[in-house]
Amino acid sequence: MFLNILLILIGIVILAYGSEITIENAKELAKKMGVSELFIGLTVASIGSSLPEIFTGVMSGIQILLNPHNPEFQIYSSGIAVGNIVGSDIAQITILLGIVALFGTLKISRETLKRDGLMLIFSIILMFLACIDLKITQLEGILLMICYAGYIYILVRKEDFSNLHKVRKREIFRLTSITFIGILAVVGASYMVVDNSISIATELGVGTYIIGLLVGLGTSMPELVISLQAVLKKSHAISLGNLIGSNITDPLLSLGAGASVVGFSVMKSTLFFDIPFWALSTLFVLIVLSRRLEIKKPIPYFLMGIYLLFMALKVFVPVLSS
Repeated sequence: MFLNILLILIGIVILAYGSEITIENAKELAKKMGVSELFIGLTVASIGSSLPEIFTGVMSGIQILLNPHNPEFQIYSSGIAVGNIVGSDIAQITILLGIVALFGTLKISRETLKRDGLMLIFSIILMFLACIDLKITQLEGILLMICYAGYIYILVRKEDFSNLHKVRKREIFRLTSITFIGILAVVGASYMVVDNSISIATELGVGTYIIGLLVGLGTSMPELVISLQAVLKKSHAISLGNLIGSNITDPLLSLGAGASVVGFSVMKSTLFFDIPFWALSTLFVLIVLSRRLEIKKPIPYFLMGIYLLFMALKVFVPVLSS
């Protein structure tokens, strides 16, 4: 257990330094490229921090592909891939956003809210439609990724890259590489902290529900740490952009990449409870932003309460977990 505790402490240190490296270089990258910090948050930071979800989705697809004659295994792997993405995104738009907003007011422009808010809702609707027959086919997975590519194209079109030719490509490559190295350090450290926490919990005889929460935390921790570091560095655009961007990246790119490998089956509770709950939570956030163009106290407490309600319903109403 001592080794587990030591590794957790090392992981926390790496999380702190990795997230700081990520934000500092992301800010410098935006400055050098002449683009907004929000653009970096919606693209580089959100894709990088969504690597656990992308990796989980693709690996689940590969596992199903390697076990074509085991229907129970296919259901299990599909549940991990789809459930991980929906659960992670519910956490990001509620409790993670709430925690980050406790440390600083998160602001957004009306134009950005209209573009990215609509894309948030559109992403959830697309995922719901893909799941409507309780399966996501390979073609639907490819279409989800094409929609994500279209969104990135819209983001690129909105930015001014006219000064980019004045910057050396080597400098852009260096800053981008260091930013992703920082993100990878955060992702790796997140798993180090969570895996060793699970080992300690197992050794102490903690229930499987708590262990399940720790696993879910592991995939959301990169977004939390990077967004928290960003808001502490007064880079509110990167912070909010990372969380919003991840909620767009996950249902389109992360899920699409995994489903394009072999296709997934979908649980009824995911279709009829989890996704609608996610949609309603997202609508609540967007309504708050549309009225104030910012998130500040006491809204963070409501967001954390929404997540606790979700977890309570999943635990105490068995039909919502099957």
